[in-house]
Parts: sequence; C-alpha cells; structure tokens
Amino acid sequence: LVGEGRHCRRVYGSHFSHPEAFTVTDSELTRFEAKVSPEPTSGCWLWTAGTNQSGYGQFGMGGRAGRMFAAHRIAYQHWRGLTPEGLQPDHLCRARSCANPAHLEAVTCRENLLRGSGLTAVEAATTRCPVGHEYNADNTRYGRKGRGLIRHCRTCENSRKMARSHRLKGPGRSYRRKTA
Repeated sequence: LVGEGRHCRRVYGSHFSHPEAFTVTDSELTRFEAKVSPEPTSGCWLWTAGTNQSGYGQFGMGGRAGRMFAAHRIAYQHWRGLTPEGLQPDHLCRARSCANPAHLEAVTCRENLLRGSGLTAVEAATTRCPVGHEYNADNTRYGRKGRGLIRHCRTCENSRKMARSHRLKGPGRSYRRKTA
C-alpha cells in the first residue's frame, strides 16, 4: 500500500531523497551537545531545545544566513556519515526527540513508514477484514480513496451485493433473464 517514494517526497520533501552534505563547526558541535540530555535507561539523547510540530529536534546552523536542520540528521551525518541517497535516518528507539546516532538507521521511506505507528503501518499490519476474512491475493481488491489505496474484501463485497440484490428484486425472484 505504500509507494516506494511518491508518498515520501510529497510528505517529507525531496531532502530525504537527496541528502546534502553539511559541515558542523566546533562551535556548532558544542552548541548541539548542550541541547541533548542523555537518558540513562534507554540510551536516548533527548533533545531539550526547539522541536517542530512533529516532535523532531530542530537545530540552526550557518549563523543568521543559515537554516534549520533536523537534530537527528545532524547527529547521523556528523557521527556516522552522509545518509545514502534514497534513504533516510530512522529512529530505532521510536523517540522522535532522540538525537543519538547509535539509535538511527538509514532505511527507505517505505520501511520507515511501516516501522512506525501511523495509519500506514496499522493498515499494512492488518491481515483480515473487520468480519475476519483473510486479505490475500484472491480475496482482496484494491481501490482508490483520496490519494491512497484501500483494500476491499471480495467475500464481504459479494455478500453486500447479494443482500442488495435480494432487497431490490424481492425474495423468490429469478436472477437470470428469461429467454423467450
């Protein structure tokens, strides 16, 4: 159900597909380290400074003419190297405010979405329809809903069609055309 990049570019922008190299100066590294608080039980480096609306740490680099970067991306690139093209850093600890490079792994957008707890991950993990029929190649039809795809259970669809047909035609009526 998750496209291999189309959805990711629309939601997260192209900067994940084409990582840019940036250099962290000594003064910026000192400022960065002052904004993390190591959490002893989980090992997370919790970001104590500003975050975006999604909860990811934000760090300004380049002075007044600079720009904001995600704190976990800075940590990944500084301590582990440039994120390979087409991949993005994923929090293995699932804590968005974590900036520990040991808790980050470069994965595809699809893998990152499926590891999460959002609607995409929940839908992908669902193996049966609400009635209990298995979603498999023979019993599943894909349809459009908004910009995404949605799964339909063929068994349930057939039952609904049959019930509707019985309601409209009435009981005891033939469903085949009579030939003259």
